[in-house]
Amino acid sequence: MEIHPRVNAIEASEDGGIWSFLVKGEKIAIIETGLIFSPRQYIFPYLKKLGISATDIQLILNTHVHFDHTGGDAELKQACNAHILIHEDEVRFLENPELLFEADVAPTIEFIMGKEHVEEEKTRYLEMVHPGKNVLVDQGLKDNDIIELGNGCDLKVVHLPGHTRGSVGFYMENDGILFIGDAMKGLNEFDGGLPIIDNLAAYELSLEKVQKMPLKTIVNSHPYRGTTISPSTLLRGEEIKKSLDECLEFTRRLREAVKSVAPSFLKKPFFELYDEVAGTFPKEWGLKPSGQIPDQFFSAATLLNCIRQIEN
Repeated sequence: MEIHPRVNAIEASEDGGIWSFLVKGEKIAIIETGLIFSPRQYIFPYLKKLGISATDIQLILNTHVHFDHTGGDAELKQACNAHILIHEDEVRFLENPELLFEADVAPTIEFIMGKEHVEEEKTRYLEMVHPGKNVLVDQGLKDNDIIELGNGCDLKVVHLPGHTRGSVGFYMENDGILFIGDAMKGLNEFDGGLPIIDNLAAYELSLEKVQKMPLKTIVNSHPYRGTTISPSTLLRGEEIKKSLDECLEFTRRLREAVKSVAPSFLKKPFFELYDEVAGTFPKEWGLKPSGQIPDQFFSAATLLNCIRQIEN
């Protein structure tokens, strides 16, 4: 799907939930590589339809380290030997997924599920990331770096922490297009859980930073929804302000809800607190109680992060 003369969106999963983006200057870059099977099943066949060889791709740009955005890095790198770029705060985690698991995932699993589940979940996690394949990063990115693709097509790096510590957007300034990854999560995940937020204060500041940018198009890596905005990967014109406002309204409501349950942290069962938080939002916003969420871990991790940050 062409979303701009220089940009093609590639559906990188069966259900339209994950997208990659081809950006064409004199050099060709791909933003996001999806899951471990995405290059083979979706990206390479799409390139063939465009008459582009995988070997034509020179840059692999990651908005952040999560495996549904970087899972295809290893296979794509093997096919085209493109340079892999990610924010400098996440280089070590992309190159060694065990470090990310130990730093961010294991403590939450131990708290929510129990220490006895950590090794089992670690094995499952690593199988989803880069099984048997090492990824070496060619460049760590910083805020305001310029990635020159040539032929008047540059991408400016915009550091947007909150979803993860090293989340970035890639900004086609001349065209007002911002590829934002997961830095603007909307109301909730697709299963009705809380959006994945590593640091709520940083996330709010990132949203406010984007509000100040002159934008014509925002490109999400997943179809996020707002209180009135329908799920979409593309936001244009007035939808941008409306969606950002709705994201900020949600995060501020979340902050107040977390403050109300924080005094009961460690005094009540954790998922009882979770259901109290989810219950503070209007039903039409789609937040579900914990027992109705297929995978409780990510939503629980967001609440745990928020409580600990507010307590400190």
